[in-house]
Order: sequence, then structure tokens, then C-alpha cells
Amino acid sequence: MTNEERDLIEKFFARVGGSPQGFGSVPGTQPALSPIDPQADQLIAQGFQKYPEARYRITQMAVVQEAALVQAQNRIQQLQFQLQQAQQALQTAQQQGGGQKSGGFFGGLF
Repeated sequence: MTNEERDLIEKFFARVGGSPQGFGSVPGTQPALSPIDPQADQLIAQGFQKYPEARYRITQMAVVQEAALVQAQNRIQQLQFQLQQAQQALQTAQQQGGGQKSGGFFGGLF
């Protein structure tokens, strides 16, 4: 395990453990942890006893999914910025060429 992986796992446990210093792993989010359901908690504990490797797998899946979600949100922000830039460029082009008319159906072809 690398130091970076150790850090990711420790931060993950701090978040899901409800640490007051907790922070959302996804930009712009704050963890809203619901109260623990005792029956569900007991069932989960039994599952971990029956399948001890599940602790590792579930943690690995959650950390990987969080990283993928961060990447997806970053990509969405990039695309929104590109869309905004394209819309502004189109608006500028329309304003600069606003006085010209197409001339109808065959305008500009002949």
C-alpha cells in the first residue's frame, strides 16, 4: 500500500465515521450522514463476520467510486465551461453579423 492509498482510506473512514472534521470527497458536497439503524448495523456486522474480505472490497469499491465521481464532476464542469464559451462566441458572431439577412431559401447560393 502506498502512502497516497493509506491517506485515501483514512480520509474515507473519517468521512463515513462522521468525523466533525469530515469533508465531502466530491467537490461542493458535505456528507449528510443519517442515523445508524441498529438492525441494519447488526446485519452488516454479521455479513462482515461471515465474509471478512467484504470489508476490503467494500472500502475499495467506495474509494474508487468516489474518485470516479470526482472525475465525472470535473469533466462536467469543463464541458459546461466549453458550452458557455461556445454560446458566448455564437452570440458575439450573431451580434457582429446581425445586419446581414440570408435572402430567403436560396440566399447565398446564387
